[in-house]
Amino acid sequence: MLQFALTGKKYEKVKSLTGYRKSVRIPEQITSGYETMIASMGVEQISEDLEEVRTALRTGFKFKRKELTVSDTGDGTGTIVTPFFNYSITVSCNPENPAEAIWLRQVDEISDADQIFSDAFADAFGQMFDTVELSPPAPIEIEALIDRIEELEIDRIELDYDHQATWCQIQLPEFQGQVHVTSDNFSVIQKGSKSTKALLASLLDVQNIFNEDEELQGMLFRQGA
Repeated sequence: MLQFALTGKKYEKVKSLTGYRKSVRIPEQITSGYETMIASMGVEQISEDLEEVRTALRTGFKFKRKELTVSDTGDGTGTIVTPFFNYSITVSCNPENPAEAIWLRQVDEISDADQIFSDAFADAFGQMFDTVELSPPAPIEIEALIDRIEELEIDRIELDYDHQATWCQIQLPEFQGQVHVTSDNFSVIQKGSKSTKALLASLLDVQNIFNEDEELQGMLFRQGA
């Protein structure tokens, strides 16, 4: 079975972080010390987020106290481990803009996919996620993937990639988003946050498009090894 994760990314001005102080100077270039400072500025918001999500999960799934493990280390990352999946939240500096922080929220280590479609999950996370990521059981050969797509000359597929072929990006007119592929990751990225059901439905739509060619299907979704 293909393993998948749900992620959501949000941007916030550093000056809007709860822990920001007027004495903090936004640097022109990011340093390790500044990254540590960003993590410390988000500590209070992470604690609040974890408590909000924990309460929603406990209420919706009827989890017992021992079934939820909350880790809030104060280093810019927090996690909740449940019997069905793990939830994590991380704050970091935007590498392209020191004045921005990035909030990354993720559900992974999914052991019971049915629970992801439940009303309890929807109530807890709403439209938090904009990306579904697949972890293929074997590395994807990016060069071969690019060559096959170009060989097919499918007009509706727009393809971009770096000169070293370490990644490729695929856009399809019937899909409002993009597909990003590396050797160990296949991501379907929607424009704007979606419900979990809508996000996973978009993954199936994209998968069906690639299933039109048996060779592409094998490169991306093979179950082997």
